[in-house]
Amino acid sequence: KVADAFRNGGGVMFEDYSDDFHEISDMMNRGAYERRFVSMWLKEMPSALAALEKGGRALDFGTGAGRVPINLSKAFPNSACIGVDSHEGSIAMARRLPELGAAELRRLNPALPTGTLTPDRADGKGIFDYGLG
Repeated sequence: KVADAFRNGGGVMFEDYSDDFHEISDMMNRGAYERRFVSMWLKEMPSALAALEKGGRALDFGTGAGRVPINLSKAFPNSACIGVDSHEGSIAMARRLPELGAAELRRLNPALPTGTLTPDRADGKGIFDYGLG
């Protein structure tokens, strides 16, 4: 499918990739999230950093294996860090991680109409201070 999409244009649905692909993607990105996300990248977003330091709420849309909410939960234990993804396999992989800790992970129903999930309605608890995706 990937080669065909490359030759003829178009794309490949995320679900169509193998479980190995998802695990390899997590392995390639894990170090960056663990070593740089909070210590380097987040410092470039001072308003997000300030909100999380005060116990804010963060939403990671398209969380994959949950590395962002896991690391945010470790760095900001008084904040709520929620990761959402429509790919069931990625959420299942993240839930098996021993370091999951206080991070929340949720699977989105990909059939939801556009606009159903917005930062102020993602979990029924109100607006998020910080979102990425």
